[in-house]
Amino acid sequence: MAEVNIANNINTLFENLEKVLTTKTVFGEAITVGDTTLIPVIDIRFGLGTCGGAGDAPDKGGGSGYGGGTGGCITASAVIVIKGEEVQVMQIRKAIG
Repeated sequence: MAEVNIANNINTLFENLEKVLTTKTVFGEAITVGDTTLIPVIDIRFGLGTCGGAGDAPDKGGGSGYGGGTGGCITASAVIVIKGEEVQVMQIRKAIG
């Protein structure tokens, strides 16, 4: 059986997450409508878990085993509205209901 290097997998995962989770993903591209500019604000949440083990009783959770999982959620939370000299932050949840 091929050996799984958990440390390398975790390092690769975090290197790629750094590329995805930037200020460009928190603040969306500005949209101009007439003399008003809208900038979406995004909430990003994620979780990560890994495990590994070795033992001599596969029927009791032993043996060589590795696993992992991730989960995430991306939601729009607000819009920054710029009109002339005026700047407002409008919460989307509040605006919706």
